[in-house]
Amino acid sequence: MEFSSISEKVHQTQNSKLYISAKMGYYMGVFNFFIVIPQIVAATILGFLVKELFNSEPVYALIIGGFSMILAGLLTLRVKTQRKIHITENA
Repeated sequence: MEFSSISEKVHQTQNSKLYISAKMGYYMGVFNFFIVIPQIVAATILGFLVKELFNSEPVYALIIGGFSMILAGLLTLRVKTQRKIHITENA
């Protein structure tokens, strides 16, 4: 997801334009944390883990990542919500 999509979604969910402009930098900064922190963690420890656990064969790390992604997707199917969500398309 890119920053312009986030700003559009925040604009759609908030009523006051003043509130949006005051908080937009904050929302984008928090979103940026969810991109940067996993990259820093991966760059810090993934090389060591591949070398020690997978005998310097990075393909196994990719396989585990793929299975983890599939498992995470399946687990999201278990999430239940009590609230009804209505999406309206504005042209």
